[in-house]
Amino acid sequence: MPDHSVYGKGWPALPLWSAKFTVENYVRQIGLPATFVYAGIYNNNFTSLPYPLFCMELKSDGSFEWKAPFHPDVPLPWLDAEHDVGPAVLQIFKDGPRKWSGHRIALAFQLLTPRQLCAAFSRGISRPVTYTRGAIEIKVPIPSGYRAQLDGISVLFGQHQAPYFGPDLQAPDEALGLWEGYRGIEEYAREVFPVEEQVNGLTWML
Repeated sequence: MPDHSVYGKGWPALPLWSAKFTVENYVRQIGLPATFVYAGIYNNNFTSLPYPLFCMELKSDGSFEWKAPFHPDVPLPWLDAEHDVGPAVLQIFKDGPRKWSGHRIALAFQLLTPRQLCAAFSRGISRPVTYTRGAIEIKVPIPSGYRAQLDGISVLFGQHQAPYFGPDLQAPDEALGLWEGYRGIEEYAREVFPVEEQVNGLTWML
């Protein structure tokens, strides 16, 4: 994943990403053939449990609200971790190092603003879903390292509206060249989100 601080734009480094960037640089320095997959935001992050950043809060009227620091009209990259990472990475292995060695791949299949995502989510679950821009709410205990990551996300993407993958990578064309059968956010919301919620002990879908 990128270290946004290297671009000279006053962007902070996200601690959980900059460590991966350090590993990438080391792998390049020792000449090990490798491909670097930069993952977009997982559809599967969403939950109505009170976890920070991707909580789809269930309201008293049966609707959902997603509250996050992202600008409502700036696109973000999305992919389904369960459905799409495996086939895309498998295709990279099939193509081999002659095609992909040393290459960075922005793995995301949809670019959606928070407003667009909530509209698609609403179609999927047949309930109103709204987006509210606001500070990340911490309602459960989290590790200190993750708290630092969340604070960085608020600044990097909330205040600076920096490009998610950095200025050098774009999605989704390369990802779609690897795997066209992706599961979009509307399909995820319709077919997977209620199942995951029920497994987590929630009953709103019954």
